[in-house]
Amino acid sequence: MAINRAADLDLDQTDGKWVVTCEDHNTLVQVPSRNAARTVSTVDFCEACRTAADGDAAPAEDADKPLTRKQCAAALAEAGYTGPTSYTMAVLREVVAWVQAGSPKDAEGIPSGAIAAVHPEAKPSRRTYDAALADLRALLDNGADLDAVREFASA
Repeated sequence: MAINRAADLDLDQTDGKWVVTCEDHNTLVQVPSRNAARTVSTVDFCEACRTAADGDAAPAEDADKPLTRKQCAAALAEAGYTGPTSYTMAVLREVVAWVQAGSPKDAEGIPSGAIAAVHPEAKPSRRTYDAALADLRALLDNGADLDAVREFASA
């Protein structure tokens, strides 16, 4: 079970600003508040959970159903991925597909933290403003002309 904001899942908020999902059976219910979401059980809205609670077996899972958070975590661990995973489910599923596709550096839509975890060399170095000024001052003190300073600044 997971609790999310409806807006984070791109859902209409007419039925409630908060969403409780049964990740095992891909069902959801919207509720008006976070406190209400915390009191909801999947048995309250998920037919498969209700059936399982009554002692019957839950229906077979659909092969086309999106991966749950647990399935995503298992797939990432199996692939050796150790980067961040605290993304929305939609983004996490994209990260799983990206990792399973060989983690190309130039992937669009993949968070920079995930790319940097897999490709540390791709992480841009951060220079402080003072360090950049010191480098420029050294260039000027050594007689660099304005074109050399512009070239350095644009690199």
